[in-house]
Amino acid sequence: MIWLGDESDSWRVGITPDSDTLFVALYEITDLKRLTESVVDPLTGQTVPIGNAIHTTEHRDHLAAFEQLLIIDWGSGERAWRQRAYLQNKDVIAIRHNFIDPTFPGYRSVICEIDRIEETPRTWRNLLQSVQGVYLLVCKETGEQYVGAAYGNQGFWGRWWAYSLDGHGGNALLKARAKRAYTATILEITDSNATPTEIINAEARWKQKLGSRAHGLNAN
Repeated sequence: MIWLGDESDSWRVGITPDSDTLFVALYEITDLKRLTESVVDPLTGQTVPIGNAIHTTEHRDHLAAFEQLLIIDWGSGERAWRQRAYLQNKDVIAIRHNFIDPTFPGYRSVICEIDRIEETPRTWRNLLQSVQGVYLLVCKETGEQYVGAAYGNQGFWGRWWAYSLDGHGGNALLKARAKRAYTATILEITDSNATPTEIINAEARWKQKLGSRAHGLNAN
């Protein structure tokens, strides 16, 4: 989510998979203060240090008819998530008739950018949670590969979300390097009744096929 506002109001917008800036809702900032102690961001899992601004907000229905319908020209400041409305006018590019998630491309065609994982449509997340198997991470900077197994109750999505939080998901070689951006794809979907051991065995076969132990980021 992205904030745009002055001291009293803010737009809340999000980036769609098509890289459009979508207006989500209008919120009023009812309290703005500086942190006197560090807290954990519930969305990212990262620690927010002392001194950062924290907002308390309440939804306002002034623009309810346009929620999830307005496409906004956010400008060149893509990473300037919080902008003051009275200094940063935003042109409306389009008004959609309704909001529909992009069509899921299929498990073997889906590509998820870990550093932009929050932009993944909710319908896609639900589908990725429902299956398990073997996946591939590719470092966007070096091209190095890591083969992993997803066999928890959150399926592929649970594993990929873990990488977005800490950059390594518990893997030894990924821990040893600086946090990098990865793309995630699915190599194999296993049977819904497959045991963790069977999925780990499938993972091992893919490590051998791709040589990710000798030339990639798998330590075992």
